[in-house]
Amino acid sequence: MDYARFERLVIGIGAAAIVGTATLTLGMKSDPVELIAQLLLLAVLVAAVRWGRRGGTTAAVGAAVVYAAVKGIAVGTAGIASQALWLIALHAAMYLAVGVIGGEACSRMKSMFARAHDSRAFDESTSAYTSAFLSRLLSEAIAGFERYNMAFSVLVIGVDGRATAGMRATDSADVVRSIAMRLRKGLRLVDEMGRLPWGPFAIILPQTGVAGAHTAADRLRADLRDELKIEDAAITVRVMSAADDLEAIRTLAAEAAQSDEPMRPAS
Repeated sequence: MDYARFERLVIGIGAAAIVGTATLTLGMKSDPVELIAQLLLLAVLVAAVRWGRRGGTTAAVGAAVVYAAVKGIAVGTAGIASQALWLIALHAAMYLAVGVIGGEACSRMKSMFARAHDSRAFDESTSAYTSAFLSRLLSEAIAGFERYNMAFSVLVIGVDGRATAGMRATDSADVVRSIAMRLRKGLRLVDEMGRLPWGPFAIILPQTGVAGAHTAADRLRADLRDELKIEDAAITVRVMSAADDLEAIRTLAAEAAQSDEPMRPAS
């Protein structure tokens, strides 16, 4: 089973359970607001499974706001009773649990499925995605942007030879691993990182515009500078956003897919 099938399975089971509960709610002529609450929960579940913790969290906050508004309208202008407030808090906690915890779990499952499905998906020396798998992720992100306007940005981060000057091959490989580990620590769970054949690391930042990408780039540059004890000039960072640099990202994906060059220690 790949992650796409797992995704459909989880959404299908969740949808069946939620729809069943909603049907019972209608049959018992219960509060129609609770039917809306169940549909909102389904939306949060879909967001968590499809887009991980960030998407699940965003959907959970939105669902909580919508539920509170609908409940407030249903109660009326006289004021919200303590029971209604308790229900709002309960539903908000439920949405956040599904969105945050469920989204994080699904992101980890996605990584596990990728590793199990394709043993070549990860670069053995750094545990980052290989360029071929990275190309596939870039293509999927491009498709999501073109079809659904799902924003994303890409960072290409490299370190020049000053970081490994005069080192033996084994020591140089250790530096590359340190770079990969330090970059990974600075990323969100939903972010994806792969290594390009010519040395640098490419990072996909879902749901991130150009301003957020520049903020992330500055933070990661500072992390590498502190980790490697090198100057900023030794670190190159290229920032691309889907809104402004889609063709450049498309070119990067094509180059990553077609290149058969051996990995360099760093560049």
